[in-house]
Amino acid sequence: LQSSLTAIGIASGAAMAGLIAFGMKSFRAAAEVERLDLALQAVGASSGKGYTALKTASDSMRQLGIQASVAQQTTLKFAQSNIDLTKAAELAKTAQDLSVASNMSAEQALQSVTFAVTTGNTRVLRQIGITTGATDAYDAYARSIGKAAKDLTMAERRQAVVNLVMKEGTKAAGAYALALESPAKLITLFGDLHIDHIVTGK
Repeated sequence: LQSSLTAIGIASGAAMAGLIAFGMKSFRAAAEVERLDLALQAVGASSGKGYTALKTASDSMRQLGIQASVAQQTTLKFAQSNIDLTKAAELAKTAQDLSVASNMSAEQALQSVTFAVTTGNTRVLRQIGITTGATDAYDAYARSIGKAAKDLTMAERRQAVVNLVMKEGTKAAGAYALALESPAKLITLFGDLHIDHIVTGK
């Protein structure tokens, strides 16, 4: 009897510790989302794009299943780098598809896509399965608008990489939806979405 009671006590203690850890994780996630929302308001005002436009872009990614904080961070990067916010959801969907073959989460792939677009980093492009380099993307875009690659503005260089990611992403179209049929992927995704639901109420 004593051993049974001890086992029950240990199990109860472990369960309580797990609940506390989950609660702390949810609390920190909620605080991060709130902090980033304030940042969206500030950047929306300073960039002249407005909070509504930034919030709409962030929400469009959230609707695809991207975690709230990552959607907000991506939106901030787009706004600060003067990248078309209306492309946010499309790039997020492309990142989801690219994440499958790259063995990344959708959020990690989206962060890599965002970094590649804002910096032109070819190594990061390769990490998400895009073998064409940023220099080739610049050349192709420059020809399409009748300019020399060396004369492209920073905004045009970023648009060139956006175009490259979107084009290459079509090769993996549908991969993420197919991967969701895997029980292991669903279990991982459910855990992330459950916390996100607690944080955002959505």
